[in-house]
Amino acid sequence: MLALGVRKHGVRVTLILPDMRGILADVINELSKLGAFFVSLVSLPDPHGRGEMVTLKVQDVNQAQVEETLSDLSVEIEDIRTV
Repeated sequence: MLALGVRKHGVRVTLILPDMRGILADVINELSKLGAFFVSLVSLPDPHGRGEMVTLKVQDVNQAQVEETLSDLSVEIEDIRTV
């Protein structure tokens, strides 16, 4: 649990990424352009076979900014919350 930055505030989002070369880099680059500071990032195969499940936590941006930025990419937001 400490690996997910549990003791740090921020926006935590779980994404389903398609099997597409460079999509994780796109997510990281777009959030970085907003000024997001990455607290944690964990990637695992999606148990339902939809691609890769990525959970990340960022600071210095708000939930609405993260949602808007990710809506322009080919990713599915499974869960997003401010913690």
